[in-house]
Amino acid sequence: MSTMALPVTLDGPLPVRPPFGIFSAADIIGPDLDASGVARWLNGATLYGYPPGVPELWDPCSEGTYRVKAEGDEAPTPSFGAVTLYLPITCTAGSVGDPSTFSDRARLVAAAKSQFAVERQLVKGTGNVTNPYLGDGNVTTLGAGAVGDEEGLALLEEALGREGSVGVIHATPGTIIDWGEDHISNDRQMLRTINGTPVISGMGYIDQVPDGQGAVTGDQQWAWGSGPIQIRMTEVEGVPDDISEALTRSGNDANKVTFRAERHFLVSWDTEVQVAVLIDRSA
Repeated sequence: MSTMALPVTLDGPLPVRPPFGIFSAADIIGPDLDASGVARWLNGATLYGYPPGVPELWDPCSEGTYRVKAEGDEAPTPSFGAVTLYLPITCTAGSVGDPSTFSDRARLVAAAKSQFAVERQLVKGTGNVTNPYLGDGNVTTLGAGAVGDEEGLALLEEALGREGSVGVIHATPGTIIDWGEDHISNDRQMLRTINGTPVISGMGYIDQVPDGQGAVTGDQQWAWGSGPIQIRMTEVEGVPDDISEALTRSGNDANKVTFRAERHFLVSWDTEVQVAVLIDRSA
């Protein structure tokens, strides 16, 4: 004998953080609190870079101008502002249930998808004019228009190689698939080129273009090169703390509850290396 019952409500599968995004290759510093327990970088920070360029050669037997050692350039000191990523969750008050559990659902998703926001900020910015980003007016574009995938990777490797130290390559997942295992290795911690250069497979880079460039079309996507990346982050928090502050009491959204998961971060690099190349996977 069978009985009829109401269907149950089940939790769906949680989003999972992609394994080879920016968090795999960046230096994750964490909250970075001072002695009083405050993350002072939330007010912005100036990055004190190291001397740019590569070593010059000097021969004590040289004569004339070659006898003089070059003075070099000043170390870069770019300034960065902190950014807040957020993800809302909304429902009618009668369906919220336990407010803490309801708010946690947004926090779990925001934690899994934080990489996307950090990648998007690094490559495109947020309109904060004080923040350098890979696609801003200081970027150097490589190649004469769109190039094939192998040529694009070679141009990035040589642009980074001219700095004499290890840089980072940023590309969309589709571009990395096209490069394939002939050019990209997987050591289970991060992706690398066969030269050992760290590679970021960034979902946040999809369809992003340098300032002044037209939208990508067809199988084209931009790939980027930079120096090492640092990321400072707080934990993901639920805002507000109390359901009474999350409840809308009037208007079209009356009796709805909205919590937001928020995370503050500051993504930076020394801005010495900033290159991009347009790759056509069909070429």
